[in-house]
Amino acid sequence: MDIRKQLDSYFDSEAVKARFVDILSKLIAVPSVVGPAEGEYVFGKPCADVLTLALDIGSELGFETENHEWYCGSIVHHGKTIEEMGIVGHLDVVPAFGEWEYPKYELTVENGLLIGRGVRDDKGPVVAGLAAMSFFKETGIELPFGVRLIMGCSEEKGMEDLPYYLAKGYNVPKFSFTPDSAFPVCRGEKGIASFNAVFENYGEDILAFKGGNVTNAVADYAEIVLNLPADTPCMEAEGVSVSSEDGKLRIIAKGLSSHAAMPEGSVNAIKRLAAFVLDNKLVSDYRSRGVMKYIMKANTDNAGTGLGIACSDELTGALTCITGMARIEKGKLIVNHNVRYPVSRDFAFELLPKVRCVCEGYDAHVELCEDSKGYAFPADAPEIAALTEAFTDITGVKAEPYTMGGGTYARAFPNTVAFGAAISEDESPFGTARGNAHQNDECIPLDELLTAAKVFALSLWKLGEMQE
Repeated sequence: MDIRKQLDSYFDSEAVKARFVDILSKLIAVPSVVGPAEGEYVFGKPCADVLTLALDIGSELGFETENHEWYCGSIVHHGKTIEEMGIVGHLDVVPAFGEWEYPKYELTVENGLLIGRGVRDDKGPVVAGLAAMSFFKETGIELPFGVRLIMGCSEEKGMEDLPYYLAKGYNVPKFSFTPDSAFPVCRGEKGIASFNAVFENYGEDILAFKGGNVTNAVADYAEIVLNLPADTPCMEAEGVSVSSEDGKLRIIAKGLSSHAAMPEGSVNAIKRLAAFVLDNKLVSDYRSRGVMKYIMKANTDNAGTGLGIACSDELTGALTCITGMARIEKGKLIVNHNVRYPVSRDFAFELLPKVRCVCEGYDAHVELCEDSKGYAFPADAPEIAALTEAFTDITGVKAEPYTMGGGTYARAFPNTVAFGAAISEDESPFGTARGNAHQNDECIPLDELLTAAKVFALSLWKLGEMQE
């Protein structure tokens, strides 16, 4: 059987393209941001509405559907046996804040580009997975297993959906991929941890201090108000400005942000601020000075060297550690850190004690906020080979499996890897600040989404060949 010829014929059909663009348009129109529970709707009514819509669409396409108590839902295509392979995506989206040039919750199709919240993360990839399943259903090509498309409703906030699914004992596919990353196949994700260094007493020199907004990004802004006259002499420094706040010295530092998983090339504004304060000898209280010295120590580099946790392994590479936020809350100064650690290490039992030891030297204690274990498949695993070959066959791009510090459903679901749906590594057509996942005017080329659907379909075919 010439599976490639049939894939091309199916996905080159204008009717097929129009159908799945219409499906995506309907899903984009629902502002499915996780909210407070509303009765049985555990993640709020918008998330329940988008799940209902997706399941109705699955039924209209002739598939069996299952609603898992509004936590998530399944669209199922039956095969020759009861064994299943899985595609695991999500229908919830991040909020669409700020000014958009295009409608936020209305699909815009312009010059081959799909624009709207969720087209890239993750409604578009979910539709690509559904299209791959529809290829087999409509062509009558049988697979030796069933295919289950699981659609979660809280990936962007809390990821409580899949643990519920597993706890309730619903069908777990033999192998799954989540189209919530980039091609080729991600065979491993580092563990993710975040913790606070808490200073119960930060001295009398610091009147106000804040920096960063989220734990998983290098802080690009920080400011401090010191108990000094506003006209206190200071040396000039790149990215730092001084001003007055109620007659006191206010210092603002700006940096260059990046994702916590990829901090290379970033400039941490909190570190820049601490360096400025120390270089200009602006704090005399040993406790305030200790806070600044701790920040410098913790940010010796982005590898965790200052905290004694620098390490790496062959499976997932080197640890990264960044400072994402700093705040004064309820009389305490809190410095938050985000760590992506090798899958072979145990953060809580192996690395956290080293962090505690360093923090104690600066009169701070540690609060662990999150610890999510990573995963890793061997590079030569047959499933990894099947997915990699499918990507190369469809795109003509010879690629190797990779590992990353980001986090997807793959860490929350058994025998799962991240696989697509992003293909191009180029910046968005709108530049670096717009158009990507979680950004304003989120977009993805239609051709890229259709190519992803082909890759998914061929991947399922190749996984089937493994069993014959």
